[in-house]
Amino acid sequence: PFLYQKFIFPNEKINQIFSKVDVFEISKEVAYKILQKIALQFELKYNLFISYEAIIEAIEKSSFYVTDIPFPEKAIDLLDLSCVLAKEKGELIITPDLINQTLSQKTHIPTSFTDKIKEKLINLESYLKKEIIDQDEAVKKLAIAIKRAFVLQGKRNKPLSTFLFLGPTGVGKTQTAKILCQYFFGSEKYLIRFDMSEYQLKEDICKLIGQPDAGQPGLLSKTIRENPYAVLLLDELEKATPDLLNIFLTILDEGYFADGTGKKVDCKNLIVIATSNAGSNLLYQINHSIDSDNLIDILIKNKLFTPEFLNRFDGIILFNSLSNNSLFIIGQKIITQMKKDIYSLYKINFSVNDDYLKKLINENVNPRFGARDLERIIKENIENKIINLILENKVSAGENIFIGPNKI
Repeated sequence: PFLYQKFIFPNEKINQIFSKVDVFEISKEVAYKILQKIALQFELKYNLFISYEAIIEAIEKSSFYVTDIPFPEKAIDLLDLSCVLAKEKGELIITPDLINQTLSQKTHIPTSFTDKIKEKLINLESYLKKEIIDQDEAVKKLAIAIKRAFVLQGKRNKPLSTFLFLGPTGVGKTQTAKILCQYFFGSEKYLIRFDMSEYQLKEDICKLIGQPDAGQPGLLSKTIRENPYAVLLLDELEKATPDLLNIFLTILDEGYFADGTGKKVDCKNLIVIATSNAGSNLLYQINHSIDSDNLIDILIKNKLFTPEFLNRFDGIILFNSLSNNSLFIIGQKIITQMKKDIYSLYKINFSVNDDYLKKLINENVNPRFGARDLERIIKENIENKIINLILENKVSAGENIFIGPNKI
């Protein structure tokens, strides 16, 4: 342990007085024997029956999903919480399914293939196509890779899924990560986002993983430990120092990394997404139906990424540049949300002429730079007009406002 190495080990007097005894975590086999005895106590305490299969499930699932607590504590806690859930639901038998329900509530991720999870995976592609405009090929490849990763998750010691999103700026790479987080974890609060442009120097690594002298774990280490079941988003990965990429290689390959104090940080329950617009001029010209192997060859040939790095990802997803028609559809979605916000605050409705919106886009947005500035342009030219009317008392609750080329 870090504190032992820092304060006790260097002190000769303390080491002369005390004998060091290493206490290691017990094995799953020993934990099972302990849990059998604890289960009898829980049966009396909660007045229910705990099946043999449920005890095995508590051992196996806590071993895989709970990495920051040792055996037997984590298995005992899981079984205890399962008994509490059973009492709440009025059930008298603890089954493996109930163990998985309990763990899913605690971790926010599916730990078994229930009908609900199967339905989510089946509907993933159609859901993403509704939310992500004009990226059908990228969505298709992403959905296939996620399905494969979730089906095989119990057989791997790597993160749940790992992806590299490539494409020009403003085409939906970061938005896709947010949508996936909402879809699988139920809220964007489980999105861990780091801007890699802030970590371009070797000394910046300590900010993320910590340093031994300070005894601090670092931002990345601390955040993952607090949110071990989340989406880790590494924006603009190509801007990070190469030394930091070596740490991410370990995460992608082994499912963990060591923080500055030498303590392991488990990443097996993360969906890891890195985004990059490196070589955007080149990516702009690539046929987006290209298969992964040919795409990797192009990226390596143009020295955008090393083969060692690219081959660690479950999927390399290439995003299209957006057409004016796609930007128009995205603009409509932004306006729809704006309508809801204005109405909830002031009970005022408004509508925007389609030709006016198209004119704003054609004159102010370069499709090659995506939708990054689209929301700003809509706020400046539409939302600001409504705000001024409200401030000047020129519109009241219940009124409808029409915004077009020549009138408001």
